[in-house]
Amino acid sequence: MASRITTDDGIGLHVVLSGNPDGPALMFCNSLGTDHRMWDGEASVFGGDYRIVRYDRRGPRSV
Repeated sequence: MASRITTDDGIGLHVVLSGNPDGPALMFCNSLGTDHRMWDGEASVFGGDYRIVRYDRRGPRSV
């Protein structure tokens, strides 16, 4: 499930929630120049046991 959150200074960040909604949260943050999709493989592997939280960092993206 994709959504948006807003930081204290009004900047919107893209957030993707997936995996086991009852599992403990496991958060992945992308590196500069990428987006949340860089963690697709890890989200697939850990999604059965964990609630996966991925978000796009502020700044320019290459994709």
